Amino acid sequence: MKILFLFLSIITTSHAALIDVWTNDIYLGIEYYNHRPTGNICVVQINEVSDLSSKGQHCNKLVIDFKFTTNSEQIQTREDGVSLYSRITNYHHTRYKTNPNCAEAIADFNNKGEQVDIYSEDDDYLYNQLFSNEIKIKGASLHTFLTFDKSKRPTMLKVHRLSWFSEKDWDCKNLINANPL
Repeated sequence: MKILFLFLSIITTSHAALIDVWTNDIYLGIEYYNHRPTGNICVVQINEVSDLSSKGQHCNKLVIDFKFTTNSEQIQTREDGVSLYSRITNYHHTRYKTNPNCAEAIADFNNKGEQVDIYSEDDDYLYNQLFSNEIKIKGASLHTFLTFDKSKRPTMLKVHRLSWFSEKDWDCKNLINANPL
């Protein structure tokens, strides 16, 4: 039994405390194409969750796959998934140059009545709100965004494709975790 707990603790290291996702999580959502619902289901899979402290404090990297049914050939990505990076949130602070940070506060005060500090090591009241990336595919720019709510769960994936002659959007809204508990 002790071996099982040790094994589970090793496996569960692919989790970032500022977001409530795990490696191999699958999320289902409602597909929108150019801001209109298609009536189809879309899928987001989390392939990797990793710390990105080289970018700044509380920064993370996600590697995801996604599947849309409407005109999805226009947003085919690499076989190894799309890398998304949490955004820096403290550009407007004087500490940015010495201590870039990707955390957002969930609330102004914690349950002890203390003000939440995004530079704290305690991440109970911190989360990463937005992950994004831009890649070039077949002469087009593909912008990918994954947003999280204050419960630290993903809520929406947006893929924006911009080429010389067209601009298109795919959204996967109202994401729910499809993994069994």
